[in-house]
Amino acid sequence: MRLRIDLSDYLQLKTLLLAALLILMVTSVALQFVALQAVFILYCLGLFVLYNRGIDYLAASDKNYLVFALVATAAILPINVFRTPTSALHFAMVLATLGGALVAAKSPRVYAAASLVALLFAQGVVLWFLRKSGLDNFPLEDMIEGTSSNGITSYIVCLQINYCVANLHARGRAAPLTSAITFLICVVGYGRGSILAGTAIMLISLLFAFRPLPRIYAIATTAVLALGSAFLIAENYQLIYDYAANNTKLGNGLYDEPRAAMIEEYWNRLSGFNILFGASFDNTLIDRFFNGNPHNSYIRGHHFLGLFYILLMGLMVLRPLFSRISITEKAFHIAMLGTLLLRASTEPILFPTPFDVMYFSMFLLFGRPSQASLARRPASLPSPKPAYA
Repeated sequence: MRLRIDLSDYLQLKTLLLAALLILMVTSVALQFVALQAVFILYCLGLFVLYNRGIDYLAASDKNYLVFALVATAAILPINVFRTPTSALHFAMVLATLGGALVAAKSPRVYAAASLVALLFAQGVVLWFLRKSGLDNFPLEDMIEGTSSNGITSYIVCLQINYCVANLHARGRAAPLTSAITFLICVVGYGRGSILAGTAIMLISLLFAFRPLPRIYAIATTAVLALGSAFLIAENYQLIYDYAANNTKLGNGLYDEPRAAMIEEYWNRLSGFNILFGASFDNTLIDRFFNGNPHNSYIRGHHFLGLFYILLMGLMVLRPLFSRISITEKAFHIAMLGTLLLRASTEPILFPTPFDVMYFSMFLLFGRPSQASLARRPASLPSPKPAYA
């Protein structure tokens, strides 16, 4: 495999604007400044106004799905606003992130380039901080005031999944190198969910990294890597186990009692109209002990915008199944999106947040022509020129 870099994708104004969008997205969530999230909304709308020509690329099925999702959510919005006034602002976030995504998915290669720039920027900032602070005593807990290490690693995971999906779709390439960096950052962050997500992303990327090779070489290379990894893990099992037990939350098991209690309490409040419009957080564990943070994207989305919204957003993960791409590409995208949705079950990273601009973009990309099949075609040999006497 040769590493080919086309700098033309990275030097376009639109690439820089989309990279700035993704960096602003992460910054507004990490710093938790309402004013910065308002700037993000205005930036999305500004991009839409600037590049709204030619966004009729949507397939009829995608267009109808999005219109139905927005109408179904807007239909019950007045009641949601009456119960929870901030629901109006969250609906504005939905519209803004969709507008930004319509611009991003219009140019898949440009969006993939912008996604890489934003990912490398975020990874670079975290690695620079770790270089200064060292790796002892859970350093990411002190990186941003008010943001836990779980939050920081979740942001990196989202950026990585977004780049993996965009890069495979637009260029036909997996992203094992950046996936490995993300995995290492997740390990330093010590959170269970991020470590498992980082591991899944790295393994999926490695499995697909050798697709451009002839099939026999791809299978052989994958087998060698798998056997080598198994041997290294077996030889260093005790060391790995001790590190995980002493330096990550994996040592406490996969069951998280506080999160489970929040889910159970919210579930018990669902009855009658609450199922359709969302239940209140008043006087719950979420309200009393977690400052209104349910640590779950689905509870958050249902609370603010109701059942139709959260169901229709969740079903978007199935879009790759209906794309004109190979079965292996469908498996890659479903695995990546499934990892994202699993991570969203333990952190409020989606529905609705600025990160939805990536979620919408990935959904819209699957309606665009894929370059993945082209990337694995063997290069054709030039036809021999006829000999003339």
